[in-house]
Amino acid sequence: MNRENAEINSGEFKSNKVLDTRGLNYPMQLRKIKTALESMRKGNVLEIWDLDPYSKKSIPEIGNRNSNEFLGFVNDPDGYTIYFIKKG
Repeated sequence: MNRENAEINSGEFKSNKVLDTRGLNYPMQLRKIKTALESMRKGNVLEIWDLDPYSKKSIPEIGNRNSNEFLGFVNDPDGYTIYFIKKG
């Protein structure tokens, strides 16, 4: 399923790890995401909090690499976006 533009309900996924990249600039945020995914077990879900508008394109792309699965995102009322990636 292509979920690159899939906004989801906030309670749809239970995350195993939360990564806050709101203060990081590209490409540091992507390095942090990659490192977090590498440290996780297959099937675990990474929750990412981010502010960068470019992330709506870059995070789904990195989320679908290396047999991982981008699950979708939630637009938080406080102005940031929460992304979910399942470790493959």
